[in-house]
Amino acid sequence: RDGPPSESSAPQLSLPNSMLAQRVAVVGGGVGGLAVANALMRKGLDVQVYEKAPFFSPSAGAGFMLQPNGLACLRELGLPSKQLEALVHPLYEMIMVGQGGKELARSSAFADIHAMYGLPVGGVERSKLIAALAEPLTKAGRVTHNMRAVHAEQDANAARVTFSCGTVAEADLIIGADGVHSALADALDEQLAPAFPPNPPPSVRELLWFGIVDCGTPFQHPGLARENALLEDLSRDEFIAYRLGTAGEPGPAPLTWTLTHRPATTMDANEFSTEWCDSCAGIQAATLLRDHLTSAGFHADHPIHEVARNTFPGRLWHFPLAHRAHREAWYSGRIALLGDACHPTLPYAAQGANMALEDAVVIADCLFNAPHLEAALSQYVDRRHARTKAVVDLAESNGELLRSRSSHALTTARDAVLGAVVSSGLAGKAFENVIDGCPVTIKPPQWP
Repeated sequence: RDGPPSESSAPQLSLPNSMLAQRVAVVGGGVGGLAVANALMRKGLDVQVYEKAPFFSPSAGAGFMLQPNGLACLRELGLPSKQLEALVHPLYEMIMVGQGGKELARSSAFADIHAMYGLPVGGVERSKLIAALAEPLTKAGRVTHNMRAVHAEQDANAARVTFSCGTVAEADLIIGADGVHSALADALDEQLAPAFPPNPPPSVRELLWFGIVDCGTPFQHPGLARENALLEDLSRDEFIAYRLGTAGEPGPAPLTWTLTHRPATTMDANEFSTEWCDSCAGIQAATLLRDHLTSAGFHADHPIHEVARNTFPGRLWHFPLAHRAHREAWYSGRIALLGDACHPTLPYAAQGANMALEDAVVIADCLFNAPHLEAALSQYVDRRHARTKAVVDLAESNGELLRSRSSHALTTARDAVLGAVVSSGLAGKAFENVIDGCPVTIKPPQWP
């Protein structure tokens, strides 16, 4: 469907009309889960976050892009402008390279977006944003670690989530922000059957290496040396690199990079269990990357060689890129989903974290202003379903275009199309069209 689904045909609990959720359990301590917990705590609700990792590691996770819509949501959650400025490294330029290392286009679209909205497109280190979002919750005793959800159930009086350690948490509302492999989504599928078919399991079409270069050595590659540029090199696989904010720490801005490799066959995403906090992941990833660079035929001037030499194993990860369909049903009774648990978003629109931040602001607003829980969750879906579906579809279509390289002729045609889209300003317009749908008004104070 193009619009939000009707959930009236699904089994619904009979909830008291006057009931609003006062106790909320958030399953998942990623960007979306911590964001919604902050939003609800600021509105006075009793919220508890349950995170499967043993702690929030200061070096866990690579980087991603935040756009003005995501930054506006972070402001709405109470992060001061000065803190955001330290977290985010602004990008002003986009450089795209095609086969043979030939530059296809160079665009100032990001600088134009900054001028238009007063907020930049920029790079943020995942662990530093997590730390900023977790700090107020941790101080308030609202985060419990080592809690991997395995099941959820509900009745007219409460919802309960069971964790692998045997602990059961009870709340008026459970929000599943536990990602593309969401246990809460699986539990919801069980409860909504047969009115809604279960969401197909995730599949893997690409494998990715993520890395962060921390050293202050000047880069020799001209694209890497430009501190406010995003470099996208499509000459062999897809390579992206850009700087991240320092969060006020001394030293040069780190550089994050991603290399995408498409294997010959689709794989089962459940075969991969690597987590951001897995201390062994970097050594294994370095070995796999070295083998890939030896066999895949990257040209001598490709930027992957320079970043690979300068990335320590502890700052290197190898992950599957899990594809999973945008869900029809996002809630039932006292269980709701948020972020990748209901709309897994591929990275090809650079909006995944931004969409989760928008979800957090919207569901908190609905819970605070609606007359009862059913109305709040229905409004949440009405306000979010069509928008997230459009972004998910955009990311999927962008990814298909980037992956169009099965022959020399097809790669040449792809390069011509991408060069024209970037140089003509159409790429920047696509960014603007998504930003304009932000549920939070993007307003001053302006970013410096």
